[in-house]
Amino acid sequence: MNYWRALGLLNYIISTIRPDIPLSITVLSQFMDSPSILNWKACLKVSRYLNHTRHLSLQYQHQDSDQIIRYSNSDWRNHQIDQGSVSGYTVSISHHLFSCNSKKQKTVFHSTMEAEYKALSDSAKETIWLINPCKEINLPLQGQPIILNEDKGTIDLALIQANHRSLKTKHMDINLHSIGENLNNKTINLHHVSSQKIDSQFSHKGSR
Repeated sequence: MNYWRALGLLNYIISTIRPDIPLSITVLSQFMDSPSILNWKACLKVSRYLNHTRHLSLQYQHQDSDQIIRYSNSDWRNHQIDQGSVSGYTVSISHHLFSCNSKKQKTVFHSTMEAEYKALSDSAKETIWLINPCKEINLPLQGQPIILNEDKGTIDLALIQANHRSLKTKHMDINLHSIGENLNNKTINLHHVSSQKIDSQFSHKGSR
């Protein structure tokens, strides 16, 4: 089996039953033109990880009322190849995993707060979008969707910006406006969560 075919199979597995390895495959895909022995070893390591965890599964229980909870996070300049930022999220409904993803951000940011705000803004938009499909299938939602983030400074600034725009963050106005508007409309809630809790959701960490 060649490297290209191996990654194709792993991508198929991601889209069907294993959404916990997208970042690893994203990194490995950057070497498809001329994979090295090290790349092959990394690919095999991902395969072994899948094999050793194949007995794990998700279990869902019926709930009378459901609430959307989204963990959002970003690693600023933590990509080993080009120092880009990586953002990730998990979405749960009544504490049951609904979806998750991890990807490199296309924009190069100059600070942790910029990267966090981009991830937070994207999370807000995607979480709000999820409300309508839930209504269409008559899924009863409890309260406002909650977005959790480990960066307390980012959350505090978002709450301040909901009522007062800051000249110091003018370069983030678009993302700030989007978050502030949703907070003012009570469409979403923002809460701080510990980094340990975020890491346990494997949102932005590649398998090692």
